[in-house]
Formats: sequence, C-alpha cells, structure tokens
Amino acid sequence: SSSGNSAYFNYVPDGTTVAYSNGGTISQTVGATVQAGVIYTLSVELGNRSDNNGGYANQGSADLQINGHQYFATGSPAPLGQWTTWTAYYTGTSADAGKSITIELNALAPQGNYDNVSLSATPEPGFYGALALGMSGLLVAIQRRRRA
Repeated sequence: SSSGNSAYFNYVPDGTTVAYSNGGTISQTVGATVQAGVIYTLSVELGNRSDNNGGYANQGSADLQINGHQYFATGSPAPLGQWTTWTAYYTGTSADAGKSITIELNALAPQGNYDNVSLSATPEPGFYGALALGMSGLLVAIQRRRRA
C-alpha cells in the first residue's frame, strides 16, 4: 500500500490511481468464460472517503454477473479515509459453462471508490484428486485388458 497525505484517503491500496463512480455501474466482461468446477474469486478494495460525513452509506458495492445472476461481494465497511477488502465467490456449474463473466462496481449513493480489483480462477478442491483417481482406474483397466 502507498501512504499519502490526501484529502480523501489515508492511503491507496494499490499504486496511486483509484476508480470512482458518482452513481451507476462500472463494468467489464472478462475474456475468460465460466468453466464447470472452477471457483471464481472477485476481490476489490472499497474505500470510504474521509470527507464522507454521512458515514458508511456512500460506499459502493461489487459483484460478479454470470448468466443473469449477481454474486455480491461481502466485507466490512471501511472507516473514514480507509479501505477494506470485499470478496465474491462463485463456483462454475455445467449449466453456466461457456457463459460470460462480468465484474460490476456499483455506486448507488453519491460516490463509490474502488481499487485493486482482481478475479482469480481455481479448480474446485478435489477436482485433481478425482481426475487422478479416474485416470488410475483407466490405467488399471488398460493393463488388465492387455494381460487377457
């Protein structure tokens, strides 16, 4: 994180640039599509400006939009002048396989502030174990067939 003497934030989590919206949504459809059995993790820093006298009501929100459904990020509201990490999780299903993945940063109040937005994809735990077990069963079947 960068430190600074700012009128709005005590620091910026990643670099010196942040995104903000004065209402509405900032969105991006990523290049990858949904794969069944993959866990998608959206991580975003939501900021609360130090001049936000109205309290936490002015923070934004974030979500993953997949096949018409929103998977909202959850986290704790940031204190004035601070940032907190919000996270959304989605596990790809066979029904959603091949569908697009869109990241949405939403500001329903006067201003939402966003930084350090990332999306990661990880195979579901047990996926490689099940694959290895299936492959070993296939090898045993092939070896038995060769012996016969």
